[in-house]
Amino acid sequence: MTNKLITAAAIACASLILASCGGGSSSDSRFFGNVPGLCAEWEQTNDELKEKFKTADSAEAAGKIMDEANASKEEYKAKIEEAAKGLDGKTIEIQSTPQFTVKSPLTLTFDRMSSMDPRFKLAGDIVAGENYQSENARSLSDGSSDPSRYKGLSQHVYLIGLDNEGNKVLESKIGYFPMDLISDTELGVKAGTPLELETFTIHDGNMEGCIKATTLQLSYIEK
Repeated sequence: MTNKLITAAAIACASLILASCGGGSSSDSRFFGNVPGLCAEWEQTNDELKEKFKTADSAEAAGKIMDEANASKEEYKAKIEEAAKGLDGKTIEIQSTPQFTVKSPLTLTFDRMSSMDPRFKLAGDIVAGENYQSENARSLSDGSSDPSRYKGLSQHVYLIGLDNEGNKVLESKIGYFPMDLISDTELGVKAGTPLELETFTIHDGNMEGCIKATTLQLSYIEK
């Protein structure tokens, strides 16, 4: 009974370390160096340790796997952070479209690690290329209330990554336009409005897209 209790406790602790995620490799990506590859490599290692833990036949064996997982986590965290800091000042080319005028590339600056996920501050000069009105902005301009009361609401903008075949492999919110009146009675994004850039985090939900993306552009996405 004691061994069963110890093993159950070990499983509970290890579940906090051994999260289930996908695999990958640490090869360079076009835009983010080897950072997303290292993140994917860590997730694969984590998965393998989790599978080993499931077959542990004693509390002692489970404890050794937990120790291995902790050591591996710290090792990869240091590798990922070092690689992420190496991207400081890196510029990323984004294609202009009729909706978005890219006046200067995005510049990455490492911000911090959020658990195992590196976060970057973004800088650049991007403006709305033309007036834009989302469905939400249109509904706020239906005449039932004064649309000027909604000036300053955020219209989110997403970074979209395409692979060599033109398939979308990456989608991540990176900023917003504050909405304004585009006419006396309509709310929306006014042409020439600067994009307010936020941050970009590489995590298990977008690291594969970061690896595969060969072209980047911006998009409004209705959520």
